[in-house]
Amino acid sequence: MGRRGICMAWNKHGGKRGIWEKHGSGVRVFVKLIVSVDERWGIGRDNRLLFPIPDDMAFFKRATQGKVLVMGRATLDSLPRSEPLKGRINIVLSKDETLRIGGAMACSSIARLGAVLAMFDSDDVFVIGGHSVYSQLLAHCGEALVTKVRADGRADRFFPDLDSDSGWAVASRSEDRLHNGLRYSFFVYRNKNAKEMPRDAGAGVWPAARG
Repeated sequence: MGRRGICMAWNKHGGKRGIWEKHGSGVRVFVKLIVSVDERWGIGRDNRLLFPIPDDMAFFKRATQGKVLVMGRATLDSLPRSEPLKGRINIVLSKDETLRIGGAMACSSIARLGAVLAMFDSDDVFVIGGHSVYSQLLAHCGEALVTKVRADGRADRFFPDLDSDSGWAVASRSEDRLHNGLRYSFFVYRNKNAKEMPRDAGAGVWPAARG
């Protein structure tokens, strides 16, 4: 398929499930993202979450259950047992065209990812990290669900400061909450300048089975 990138779905035994051919421009593709940040917009340290707050983790589960998740390989490796999250369609964005992941899709380019995501309702697609994937897809996200923790997690990975970006604006926020002395709240940001995701119209995939 050349160097344009490929997108494959694999079953849990590593076998290829099939390739879905897609042509034409289709619908416009925008996505959402979900992220938890500290007061400096840090998102992780040593490939781990900064603050495993139960309420925030429950919020993530409610928001993403039954949805489509886009992540990088390092984020997949940070999940329990380094396995795709159950009850969702998991898509891993990686330049490795030979990557095979049981129970997930693997896309090797943004354009191929865009072609796959065109098969889903954009309200059902969430980018969940990590740093590199957030950076690559931020411009194509129309909405961001951000948990802000008012503490310094001494992060070594950071998310762009949406408060300093005039293209993003707060649409809503929750009341402050407390967990073990940590004050946090939930924000919804909207992107006024979201860009349509590029797509390679030559290929897509059969959707992987939900875990």
